[in-house]
Amino acid sequence: MILSDQKLNKDLEDKGYVVVPFFDVEQVEALRQIYQHHKGNSPYFHSTTFFDDLEEKKKVSEEVGAVFDAPVKKFFEGYRLMGASFLCKPPGQGGHMPVHQDWTIVDESRFGSYTIWVPLQEVDENNGAITVLDGSHKLTSTLRGPSLPVVITGIEPLIRERMKTLKMKAGEAFIFNHALVHASHLNSTNADRLAVTFGLIPGKAQLMFYHRNEKEEVEKYLVEDDFFMRYVNIGQQPTFVKPTEIVTEKFDQVSETQFKEFYQRYKEKNMRTIFKDPALQKQYNEEGYVLVDLLSESEVNDLKEYYNTLNNDHIPFYGFHVSLDNANPDFVTGVMGKIKSVITKHADELFEDYKIFTSSYVVKEKNPIGVVPPHQDWSFTDEAAGFTSSTVWAALVDTNLLNGAMGVVVGSHKYFDHHRASPAPQFKTPLDTHVFSIFPYLKLIPMKAGQALIFDNRTVHASPPNISDATRLAVGFGVTQSDAPLYHFHMQHESGGKKLEKYEVDDYFYTHYNNGKLSALYDAGKKPEGLKLLGLVDNAVKDISADDLLAKIKGSGNSFNIEMVEHLAKLFNYNIDGSKKEEPASAPTPEPQKEIIVEVKQTEPEVKQPELVQEQKNVWVDKRSFFEKYTPLNIIREIKQRVS
Repeated sequence: MILSDQKLNKDLEDKGYVVVPFFDVEQVEALRQIYQHHKGNSPYFHSTTFFDDLEEKKKVSEEVGAVFDAPVKKFFEGYRLMGASFLCKPPGQGGHMPVHQDWTIVDESRFGSYTIWVPLQEVDENNGAITVLDGSHKLTSTLRGPSLPVVITGIEPLIRERMKTLKMKAGEAFIFNHALVHASHLNSTNADRLAVTFGLIPGKAQLMFYHRNEKEEVEKYLVEDDFFMRYVNIGQQPTFVKPTEIVTEKFDQVSETQFKEFYQRYKEKNMRTIFKDPALQKQYNEEGYVLVDLLSESEVNDLKEYYNTLNNDHIPFYGFHVSLDNANPDFVTGVMGKIKSVITKHADELFEDYKIFTSSYVVKEKNPIGVVPPHQDWSFTDEAAGFTSSTVWAALVDTNLLNGAMGVVVGSHKYFDHHRASPAPQFKTPLDTHVFSIFPYLKLIPMKAGQALIFDNRTVHASPPNISDATRLAVGFGVTQSDAPLYHFHMQHESGGKKLEKYEVDDYFYTHYNNGKLSALYDAGKKPEGLKLLGLVDNAVKDISADDLLAKIKGSGNSFNIEMVEHLAKLFNYNIDGSKKEEPASAPTPEPQKEIIVEVKQTEPEVKQPELVQEQKNVWVDKRSFFEKYTPLNIIREIKQRVS
């Protein structure tokens, strides 16, 4: 341990950093006064460690150390201090600080080395706040130094997309492991951003330094505690100390695939629990959903009767709708209150330290074209920090294939890690062009009235049309950890969607905004009002090929759903081989479906579903499935024909 508080020390080991209150107002002012006596003058990012005068650097360290003494003793145990410095980030491009890790200065297989970084004014994304990637101190064990190759070169854009900004008050301390990947925002204000730092290592650790010489050999130096004050020819061989040995080190670049796999493992390991039952939590973590018994018969009837009293005014032609889409906030609020009054006691039994942030009726009217395509729900919280948001989807009638039961792609909550933003259809997702690759692998989950499907909002889910004689009625409510921040991400119109506006939200947002309203605002170049804008983040959505997506789907244990394919083929009047059935004489003549009658040429790659070909080899005319022949263009034509 290096931090005396066990919880803080665990956070430091797990995340690579902690943020704690450190200095009071008087101490902050004392440090600012010390800086005025040792002030640098440069249009670029600069530090008092850049001074040539060794005695002045020692004086800075001594004066700052006197202020650090009490809080360091409060938070740390078994440490050695390495010296202090001021860091000044001036306004403008000169203050650029790239994504980086600090030097290796101890044997990191046994110890960690740390910096205490304290801003002397409030910092945010406007004046140079620190950005970090949680857990990245464990990304690689490769040696780091001013002359050594940087193994994260080339993946900086991927890293930046996943970094978080640490908004801090003056006097708070960012204590971090030197292997942590970090950076800082530019200072776009009119004043310098000033911070003070102190380095420290465990008391038993040997201080060391690594340098690659002109022969590309890596030299290891065992050095004294004042080494970094005396070492001024940065990037060159130290002149006042000799290497102790030559070490062998490979500087293999971290690939995009390696980084993404590492980041996904970190998120899974550090996901916060929400279920009281460990078995439910385990299945939820692994598969992205669980099925539970939730409501009694009387509660189901109560919610159905209440729904029948509502005057819903927003049912679209395709029949699927939610009460959240109602334009009247009082209507939405009343529905939320009713649902919450019925389900809260059951949520208390299922979840620990949770909160409900929204609820709605989820309704699918009878309509043979009312497909809800595979999709993921919005991002609602800080998933990178281990928080999770879930939808509890409770059936109020028995659901099955005929009336539009819910289906999921098992394990799909692990496929992507971008922010899922509004509005649709303007916000393009990796799933948009692969609807008909996904549907055949949907795991349909028939449910009894009162049962609930609880799924991670990252889980890909969908449902077929309701072709029964009755409305498919359900309620849904969103849950997350009680201390989870609630966010909403909305495409920024000015950037054409390349940037997302990040808003801090509360109950007001869920009662006053829905996708339709957000879509209209976006098209008009307007922003949501009454919300706190936290800043802009990159839209990190990346395209994925059908082959790569199917590899993920099959790799997480999903199998081809022949029953679903046969059902939809029949529903849309196609044979299982993808050919169009003849319409009854009374039916309107559809447009020619030329895309369906395609000769498979030898020069084109053959696309097929191996499982289906094997099972149905005596039935197929050619080896393409219904969904491969039934293109998005065809389904659009079919819907237009039927609606007209």
